[in-house]
Amino acid sequence: MSQELKRARELEKLMEQHQEKHVYLEKLVMVLAGVILVLILVIIYLATHLTRHASKAQRHWLSLPSHFTIPILSPFTSVVEQETSVFSTRVIGIITVVLGVLAYFIFRHWFNSGRTRPT
Repeated sequence: MSQELKRARELEKLMEQHQEKHVYLEKLVMVLAGVILVLILVIIYLATHLTRHASKAQRHWLSLPSHFTIPILSPFTSVVEQETSVFSTRVIGIITVVLGVLAYFIFRHWFNSGRTRPT
């Protein structure tokens, strides 16, 4: 009887620790999601703000252009005046999605293999 009681207490303690860690990780994910959302909103704001004031930006000597390309370093643009893309938007999107899914499964495999190892 005392062994069962001791085991029940240990399991309860482990469950409490697990719950605390789970709550902490949920809060961390929410904070990180909020940071990513704020960064995306800042980028959208800056992109729209700088394009609206492009004519004013030329008059001010400290301002940077809203978009500039270095054709030698960029594989996505060619040297022609139209700045046409070498890769289509569809190809870039597919590559991004495939790499994201691959990274997810690699992370998941790594995370699950860490749990199943005997300690």
